[in-house]
Amino acid sequence: MKKYPLTLLAVFVLSACGGGGDESNTDSGTDPATPPSSNYVSGNVVQSGSNGYLEYPTTDIGSGYYCADNSDKYFESASVIVYANSAVSDNDMMAVATNVQNNAEPAYNAMKFTELSLSDFKPEYSPQIASNLINYREYNNQSVSEYVYSGIYNQVEWHSFYEIADHYQSLSPKETLVANEYLIKFHDQDDSYFSKRSKKIVVCLSPGMGNSRFAEGTFHGINFAEPKADNRVLQSVYAKHELIHHVQMQHYRISSGGAILIYSLPRWLTEGQAIYLAGQSIAKRSEVSSTSIDDMNNALDLNLYYPEYGLAYSYIHLNNNIDAINSLYTKTASDLISFEEAFDSIGLKNHYGEVMTYSSFKANYQTWVANWN
Repeated sequence: MKKYPLTLLAVFVLSACGGGGDESNTDSGTDPATPPSSNYVSGNVVQSGSNGYLEYPTTDIGSGYYCADNSDKYFESASVIVYANSAVSDNDMMAVATNVQNNAEPAYNAMKFTELSLSDFKPEYSPQIASNLINYREYNNQSVSEYVYSGIYNQVEWHSFYEIADHYQSLSPKETLVANEYLIKFHDQDDSYFSKRSKKIVVCLSPGMGNSRFAEGTFHGINFAEPKADNRVLQSVYAKHELIHHVQMQHYRISSGGAILIYSLPRWLTEGQAIYLAGQSIAKRSEVSSTSIDDMNNALDLNLYYPEYGLAYSYIHLNNNIDAINSLYTKTASDLISFEEAFDSIGLKNHYGEVMTYSSFKANYQTWVANWN
């Protein structure tokens, strides 16, 4: 099985890492590791030796590369594929698929998507393909150059990387699909890097994940610890949390340097959005005086401020349109402008209705939130 490029081996930080919020909002009651079989979503278990077995996507981001080596079966339902190794029971795979499938629509709705609209929005190929698409130095075939810079980028300064990358973000998924499929013809068709992504949520039950990092959102779906190792995997709040990270990844339609850069965004935004929209506990407004945005951004312990991340995001969310907030991802995905520049360009408002810059948000955050009714 082909390994990831080195740049993809870095663990994706958009994950519930032990400190991912209070569990008071999680489902409880019966043992989550053994739900009644009548509660499972319908589907089929497929063994690796079966005809038509689909390999785990080796171009994902995160620690899910364990699935590429160790998975020998998967459970496929209407909208989820759960990969695991033989040590994981079929029941556990079905339980995970049920948890993810049942929480997908609520997570999408929280981000102002439906399953259908998100499916239309998702890139058909890895965002790294987009890097090749906009980087004309990768192609010296004249027909490719003419197609890309005359056929797709009409009225764009084709000699400017920045103009092209900015324009690419405005293309519809169907337009990018046409371009990607044309350019992929010039590559090794057997290379899984150029494989079209599954429309389904791809879940890896990884033996390499444990209590300190039991779940993470990825470009293709979610990586989870095995259920027997950590029953939080089967609690709905964490499925929602990671599904929101999965949606965040769809906004990163361009990558730079061979790796998706979403993990360079402030954690108060990426984690805070997942925490708040998943319904996890957040810090009280009265407790904000001890925590600044810079404290959150510069913390050595990435799990230290999860409740505060949720509070910081909630301030932005409740005073602004989520579509504007989500545009922070697309504006910074190409790494052409900084997060601060993207923030300033959107016109986000504070609770007084005044437009704020990122520097004013950071400078006044504690005061504004303390006075926020």
